Amino acid sequence: SETVAFNNNPVNVLLDYMRNPRYGKGLPNDAFHWNSWRKMAKLCDQVVSYTSSTTGKAFTCDAVVETSTSIMNNCKILLVGFRGIMPYTQGQYRLKIENAGDDDNIESIPSDPPVSFTANEDKETKVNRARVTYVDPNADYQPNEVIYPADGSADDTAFLSEDNNQRFEATLSLPTVAHREQALQYAEV
Repeated sequence: SETVAFNNNPVNVLLDYMRNPRYGKGLPNDAFHWNSWRKMAKLCDQVVSYTSSTTGKAFTCDAVVETSTSIMNNCKILLVGFRGIMPYTQGQYRLKIENAGDDDNIESIPSDPPVSFTANEDKETKVNRARVTYVDPNADYQPNEVIYPADGSADDTAFLSEDNNQRFEATLSLPTVAHREQALQYAEV
């Protein structure tokens, strides 16, 4: 008895995929902790400022889900596009988006937590530049990439200086993201 309508909210896309018996997992409604899913869907729809002149939804999902790919891999692909995690606890799937800890505001700034451990200078996990590939509708839906920070920018200079002018770059592909600004924000985070 549910209405069918287009929606590119990534939480709704994932939920539809997991519930659909034809092309997804076919899970029943009681397999989901609805409050967590509802809150995360609202975070995705929240309008954010990408730049001083550009705004848009925090996260969208503009992708084709390949049903020949395993359900687990498709869920991972969908989750990474909105920094989501989906723990299974107490018999239900819950949903959480990596954020500053405020499930009502995706742009909240975290308060300084008490120090619980001291990080070391492990060069294996250190990153001072992120390269993110996304689907570009302006280039006939071919892959494009953004890099943060830009070469020679103040952040780039500062990050390199902190790392003795050594570049530590992470690369990530976001096949569900079709907006340059969202990809750039992802790289910055």
